[in-house]
Amino acid sequence: AYSAEAFLLTPWREELLFRCFLFHRLLNRLPSHPVICAVLSSLLFCAAHAVNFWNIRYSFQYVVLQIVLAGLIGFSLSMYYLDDGSVLMSTVAHAVNNLSA
Repeated sequence: AYSAEAFLLTPWREELLFRCFLFHRLLNRLPSHPVICAVLSSLLFCAAHAVNFWNIRYSFQYVVLQIVLAGLIGFSLSMYYLDDGSVLMSTVAHAVNNLSA
């Protein structure tokens, strides 16, 4: 049973924070370096998932994998946002990823 919060609200909140706010602000500061901005926002997205090290439901290996995948997915979501200019597609992709995780 997957909760509506995990499927809809968490991706929406994370996309607003990491793409609409953080990635967008980085792009404003480094407009000619969108890939660097995507990497930086993805690293922070990884760090946000590191809190799961303290969740006893997850093994160490699982959290390491989750962090690595969060970085790769975060970069891809930043590219969606860059291409589309809207948080909608990155939020949908994020929600689908969470559903399949």
